[in-house]
Amino acid sequence: MLPAGAESARELHSQAMALVKRGQLQPALDKEQAAGKLEPKSVLVHRGLSFIYTQLGELDQATAEAQKVVELAPGEAAGYYSLGYALQLRGMQAAALSEYRRANTLAPSLNCQLNIAQCLLALNRRQQAIKLLESLSAQHADDFRLWMNLAAAYCSIGDVLGADQAARKAVMLSPDSYEATRMLLDITLARMKPNQAEPLARRLIELKPEDDKAYRYLADLKSVVDDRPPDADQLLALARHNLPQDDALFAYLAQDFMQRAARLRAGTLAGDWRRQHTWFGLAERALSYAVEAAPGNPSHRLALVEVLKMEHKFPDALSQVEAVLHLDPMNSQAKAQLSQLKVARNDLAGALRQWIYQLLPRRPG
Repeated sequence: MLPAGAESARELHSQAMALVKRGQLQPALDKEQAAGKLEPKSVLVHRGLSFIYTQLGELDQATAEAQKVVELAPGEAAGYYSLGYALQLRGMQAAALSEYRRANTLAPSLNCQLNIAQCLLALNRRQQAIKLLESLSAQHADDFRLWMNLAAAYCSIGDVLGADQAARKAVMLSPDSYEATRMLLDITLARMKPNQAEPLARRLIELKPEDDKAYRYLADLKSVVDDRPPDADQLLALARHNLPQDDALFAYLAQDFMQRAARLRAGTLAGDWRRQHTWFGLAERALSYAVEAAPGNPSHRLALVEVLKMEHKFPDALSQVEAVLHLDPMNSQAKAQLSQLKVARNDLAGALRQWIYQLLPRRPG
């Protein structure tokens, strides 16, 4: 009998799994270990420990706990499945395949068969994997994971069209799946269809606004599809709203904007200078956000200096160089920039004086 108010091992296990769903892995492990002290021979608890260890990346412990499940319940599929999962994550595909097959013999399941297919692909037994997945598609046509696995299998043999069809089915069945949408985007890019890829990249941002990869995807695509500053401005504003502290993302976007400006500088179309100026302005904003997010990073300030120089904003560029030298007085790149900017400022002042002098009325004779 448990003391009054004491929690049972099963209750602690349930609490641990709830914590796992919320991403609180260490508290989950503490709960599951407490359950193990109450019932050291509980299959449920050892299986839970194995799963939590896999999520923590502690794969040796995960394997050991799964082996305990097999020892405690050799006639149940759960232990072999857990062991296969731990071995698969350790890269031991052949051993994992063997354990999954044992589990599937005892209790056939879609999860187990999908993992079998993944192991076959990893072992370069691609046709066997495809045959298995295609046979499952008749029974489990409404499971988006099956179609994602099938898309990956088709990609492995270079069947991009088949992969595209499978990935589209996965997205249709689970339109809110970031993974399925990401897979379809990758396949669409492989098919060289940037116009079709753009809405998928936008969808990724909607599904996971905190993931900077989606913004990078969209920036790269916009560079291929068109050169519309309003769209780039919207992308920058979206990144600023959702990821204000991601200085690397802002630096990446600034580099993309500068590349577009460089393309325009190389062009000869009338009016390009206006668009070029717009891209410089967007790059300046992006780098200003990067500096704001990481004020101690001199590389962002020095990149901003280059943009400001292109815009002839020499006083602003000079203040950024001085900020870098305040952080690092021995920064050689900043010292070189300081000399260049002082020369540029003096040249500009001299040019202005000459221009004013030419405008002044001359005395006759």
